[in-house]
Amino acid sequence: MQSAKRFAGMMGENEAAALEQSDGIKQANRAVSQINGVTQHNAAPEEEAAAAAKSLEEQTAVLTDAVAVFRVDRNRSSQAVRARCLPDANAVRQRNRRN
Repeated sequence: MQSAKRFAGMMGENEAAALEQSDGIKQANRAVSQINGVTQHNAAPEEEAAAAAKSLEEQTAVLTDAVAVFRVDRNRSSQAVRARCLPDANAVRQRNRRN
């Protein structure tokens, strides 16, 4: 009789452990599903960014080819830019001194 009670007790403990384990597995499955959903959600913008980068790379190549026909004397172009910008810079400095 005692061994039957002990056996029934062990079976009850086994059942409780199995239910606890089952709940743990369900929770783990839910967590994995949530992680999967977030991963997929985050992958979409990443794919869009990669496509945009590829497009910009292609556009850069086209523009590089388009401007390759121009030849510029770097010294002259730098001097020309400075000549155009200096009067503006001086005007800004004078305005800032007044304020």
